[in-house]
Amino acid sequence: MEVPIPLKFESIFRICLVLTFVSAFAIFFIGHADSELRGEAKVIEKFLEAAADLQPNFEKSLTMYTENTQETMDYLELLRPEDENGYIQFISTVENLGQTQGVNLSLQILDGDIVVKDETGSHYIDYKVQFYGREDQVLSFLSEMEALPYFTRVMDIHFQSFEFIEAGKVSDVPNVTLTLRLYVK
Repeated sequence: MEVPIPLKFESIFRICLVLTFVSAFAIFFIGHADSELRGEAKVIEKFLEAAADLQPNFEKSLTMYTENTQETMDYLELLRPEDENGYIQFISTVENLGQTQGVNLSLQILDGDIVVKDETGSHYIDYKVQFYGREDQVLSFLSEMEALPYFTRVMDIHFQSFEFIEAGKVSDVPNVTLTLRLYVK
């Protein structure tokens, strides 16, 4: 004989069964979310460990990058003549360079003021160099200029090819005009 289960117990049993399934479902998803959060926390911890090591490495890299800066600045300062004797020596050196390159050049100061100061505070003298030469002579002259022990910069180059110069005026007219900037103290 079957014992009848009162309706009240059956309702309670169903509610408990539903609550058990809901609880199991919630525990499963909460556990899954918890394991994902723990995984993300481990990734963040590894990142923070690497970031803690990054600051000393950055400072070391910065030190390595800038350690020779003063030496470079001192060297560049040595390349700048400081008085008229140095300026005259530069002019002589450029004229001698022209002779070794086989070009007859003229060199003159561009501005009325001998020493000019630019917006960065650097002092310089601009020279205009003119001569008659082939393209290979110009390239050789520029290459040799670059090797001189002076802090210089070519500001402007005008080169006129031989094919555009009249035949009778070939050696009379300079076809190369350079503007050279000599940085000084």
